[in-house]
Amino acid sequence: MSEGDLPVYLINLDRATERLARVTARLRAAGLDRVTRISAVDGRQLSWGQRLRLSSSLRFFMANARRLMPSELGCALSHGRVYAAMAAAGDGLALVFEDDVVLDVSALRAALVRICAAAAETSEPSVWLLNDTPAFTRGRDFAPGIHATARAFFACSYVINRAGAALLARENAPVCALADAWGRWALCGLRVYWVTPFACQTDAPESQIGWAVPVRAHWGWYRALWSVRHALGSALDRWLLRLRRRIRRGKPHPAGTFAETGLDKGA
Repeated sequence: MSEGDLPVYLINLDRATERLARVTARLRAAGLDRVTRISAVDGRQLSWGQRLRLSSSLRFFMANARRLMPSELGCALSHGRVYAAMAAAGDGLALVFEDDVVLDVSALRAALVRICAAAAETSEPSVWLLNDTPAFTRGRDFAPGIHATARAFFACSYVINRAGAALLARENAPVCALADAWGRWALCGLRVYWVTPFACQTDAPESQIGWAVPVRAHWGWYRALWSVRHALGSALDRWLLRLRRRIRRGKPHPAGTFAETGLDKGA
């Protein structure tokens, strides 16, 4: 598949019409015409029953030492709708954007050429990130190209292959981790790459479907206790993921997908 043939999935809340108009113009200017809009899930509009059914709160709390926020659940379900749409369309490779993305057109075209070439040579579950993670990339000098990583966040722009989408749909249903917990998904078998120079960024200070985590000051013994609990929980989560991969090695994966949630409808 060439970069000009890539299907594009755009995640956008129904009420965010101004954002949709803005990002659609950007995509057209970049020559991306095969755009399918995916109606995002607003986690804050879900009932308590839906939140309980669609998430694994205990697993999330164990690994993160805090509860899963409704906006984070909505973000994960929204990306899950993309993976369901990819499966329904039979897409082997797709470009995924959230509606606050800003594109560097020349960098994006160069990145897509590299990604399509790399994707043609692998059948492994893979994702290629088009936006950086400042906490891990600031101050580092990357040569243009594709770089393997297991330390990345943010899901505003990426290319994912069919195997990668199937893995994420399977491993995060019910939702037990953030959509952009790329390090965790790497432990599940996903190959994660940065593509440089980074071609995308966001123009919004806060995502409408994620990042609504309250910021609180934790002091003294409470902060120390939280840190220890988070470290132990994350270590246990990583150990369980590695154990499960060993057990599953050579066996077919279970078939669960986001389509089973009833929230997989795109628009």
